[in-house]
Amino acid sequence: MYMYARTLVVLVLNLYISRVVINNLGIDNYGIYNVVFGLVIILGFLNNSMSAASQRYLAFELEGASVEDYKETFNSLMIIHVVIGIIIFILAESIGLWFLNHKLSFPALQMEEINLLYQYSIFTFLMTVIQVPFRSNIIANENFKFYSTSTVVEVFLKLITAISIAFFTENLLSYFGLLTFLSSILAFIMYYGYNMKFYWRYVPCLRFNSSKIKELVNYTSWNLFGNLSFVFTNQGTNILLNMFFLPIVNASMALALQIQAAINSFVANVQLAINPQIIKSYAAGDLSYMNKLFLFSSKTSAFITIMMGLPLYLNLEFVIDLWLGNIPKFLVTFIELILINILINSTTGPIMTMFQSTGRIKTYQVTIGILLLLNLPISYFALTYLKHPEMVLYVSIILSVVSMILRLFLLKRVISFSITYFFKIVLLRIFLVMLCSYLLAIIIDYFMNYVSDNFLINIIQICLNILAIIASIFILGLNKMEKEYIFKILNRSK
Repeated sequence: MYMYARTLVVLVLNLYISRVVINNLGIDNYGIYNVVFGLVIILGFLNNSMSAASQRYLAFELEGASVEDYKETFNSLMIIHVVIGIIIFILAESIGLWFLNHKLSFPALQMEEINLLYQYSIFTFLMTVIQVPFRSNIIANENFKFYSTSTVVEVFLKLITAISIAFFTENLLSYFGLLTFLSSILAFIMYYGYNMKFYWRYVPCLRFNSSKIKELVNYTSWNLFGNLSFVFTNQGTNILLNMFFLPIVNASMALALQIQAAINSFVANVQLAINPQIIKSYAAGDLSYMNKLFLFSSKTSAFITIMMGLPLYLNLEFVIDLWLGNIPKFLVTFIELILINILINSTTGPIMTMFQSTGRIKTYQVTIGILLLLNLPISYFALTYLKHPEMVLYVSIILSVVSMILRLFLLKRVISFSITYFFKIVLLRIFLVMLCSYLLAIIIDYFMNYVSDNFLINIIQICLNILAIIASIFILGLNKMEKEYIFKILNRSK
C-alpha cells in the first residue's frame, strides 16, 4: 500500500507546490522557469533512454544471474551515466546556451538572471542523471516501500524550496534555481546512501565489463528515437509556444502537463508493480502469463486514467479554482485536451515493456519515434498559420491515435498476439466503462442541480463520480482473475 499512499501524498503536495511557486515567483516567471528547464530536459534525452534500459537490465539480471554478473551490469550502467552526464553538459553549454539566448523569447531585462537559472538547471539535471542507476536498483529489487518514502522526501524538499522563495525580494528565478539544485544534491545523497547500506554487494567498484557496456549502449541506441520523441512532444511543444506566445501560455501548458504527470504517476505505479513480472515471465519462458499481465496492465492503466480524468473533466473549473485560486488563460482547454491524450496513450503504454522484455526494440523505437517526432514540425506549421496555442495538443492527439494502432501491429510481429482479442478484451471494456461512468455522472449531476451549489456539494459530487467509475470498472471492466490480482498487488504493497 506504500506505493499508492505515496502517490496520493506526492500528488497533493505537487499541486500545492505549484500554487506556492506561482504565488512566490509570479505566473510569468513560472512560465519562464519551465521553458528554461524544459530546454535542459530536451538536451538530456539520452538519460531517459538509459533510465528504462537500467530498470530492464537490472530486473533481468535478478532472474537467475549471479551477484558478480549483477554487479557488472550495475557498474556498467554507472559508467554509462557518467558519460551521458558529460555529453549533456557539453550540449547544454554549447547548443543549448546559444538556443536560449538567440531563439527563445524572454524579457530583455531578465536575460542575465535567466542565464544563471539555466546553469543551475543544468547541474540539477546532472544530479538526476547519476541518480538513475541507484533508483533503478531499488525498483529492480522491488523495494517499493523505500521507493515510496524517498519520493515523498523529494517532494518535501521541493516544497521547502518553493516556500523559501518568499524570503527573497529580487532575482527570484536564480535563487529558485539554486535552491532546486541543492535539493537535487540531497536527493542523490539519499539514494546513494541507501544503496551503500542495503545493496552494498552491487554498488560501484572499479570492476566493469566492456562487452556489457557495449551491449547496454547498443540496446539503448534504439531507445533514443522513442525517448527523443517523448521529450520533444512535451518539452518541445512548450518551447514552440514560447516562440509564438507570451510566458503566461507557457505557464498554462506547464500546469496542464503537471496534471498529466499526476495522472501518469498513478498509472506508472500500477505498471511499476507489473513491469518486473512481465520481464521476469519472459525471462522464465512463461509467455502465456506475460500476455495476461500485459492485457491486465493495459486495462488498469486506462481505468485509472478514467477514474482520475473523468471527474476532473466534469468539474474542471471548480478544481482549478480550488488548486490555484484563479484560472490562467488557456489552462482549461489545455487540460481537457491533455486528458483525452492521456487516455489514448494509457491503453498502449505497457507495450513498451513487452518490447523491452524481449530486447527486440529496434523496429518499434525507430518507427514510433519517427512518427511522434512529426509532432514538432506539424505543430510549428499549425502555429504559424492558425495562431492558436491549443493546436499543438490537437496534433498530439491525432498522432497518439495513429501510434496506438501502429504499436499493436508492431507487437503482433514480435510475439503471439491477437489485435482483435486486444480490441475485445481491452478497448471494448474501456469503452463500456467510460460510457457507463459518463452516464452515471450525468445522472449524479442532474440530482445535484436540485441542491445549492457550494464547496461541499462539489466535493460530494466528485466523490460520487469516482465511486460510480470504480463500480463500473469492477462490474464491466475486470474479470474474476484480474480482481484477485489487484487485491494481490495491494497486499504485496503493504
